[in-house]
Amino acid sequence: MATIFYFCDESSFHDTHMAVGGLAVNKDAIPYILDQLAKINEDYRVISEVKWENAKSRRANTHMAYIDLLFRLIQEGRAHTHIRFAPFNDYDHSLSGPKKRAATVGKMHYQLLLHRALRFYGESNELVIHPDNGDCTEELPFLVDAINNHGRAAHGFKASPVRRIECKDSKHEPLLQLLDVTLGALTAYKNDRHNDPITSATKKELAEYALAKTNLVSLERSSPLTAVKLNVWNVRPMWKKGDGLKR
Repeated sequence: MATIFYFCDESSFHDTHMAVGGLAVNKDAIPYILDQLAKINEDYRVISEVKWENAKSRRANTHMAYIDLLFRLIQEGRAHTHIRFAPFNDYDHSLSGPKKRAATVGKMHYQLLLHRALRFYGESNELVIHPDNGDCTEELPFLVDAINNHGRAAHGFKASPVRRIECKDSKHEPLLQLLDVTLGALTAYKNDRHNDPITSATKKELAEYALAKTNLVSLERSSPLTAVKLNVWNVRPMWKKGDGLKR
């Protein structure tokens, strides 16, 4: 039985469309990927965390190299990437509990894990899940039994594929950085920020570049469930603002 590591992160917490993304890699492929990332960092003299947030003109080549690497890994079958978009402003976050928006994001992560990570890999692999740490994901490590039970019910598994969920600090986890750059770029495109005059030229270029690498016409249509290597999933909230009971 193979071990699949599933790294997950979120993007655009305060934008129209929120995204959570997952990066799936076989345990045996991790040394190769880390070596490729180290070569990029050496070539571009990277000494700090690489992430979408710090994409600037002087670091544009680094971020583009990260995007290139991710899509090369997808093409080679060494990595799969899944992105779940949701119209975040349409949600009534008060229904998620006291943490509101952060709790909604936590639920989005849970749904990504259940309907992509477990659905795609749970039948014949064991899963080790590494979310980026923070308020949105801090409850996930306590939900291993719940998600295994839910996976068996939803997907017909007999076993419990998730071995552990352990949050990681992206500052010290290169594979979370690899995911973050492309996730941020595609979410920026989804939010039409590549056409926003206040968006930097560098981020506009990277957003358009990342979309081109997907070979998708747009990000508005969801991928079929047969698209395991690269899967885009657009969802709608079950409960919208204003849907509560009226007096």
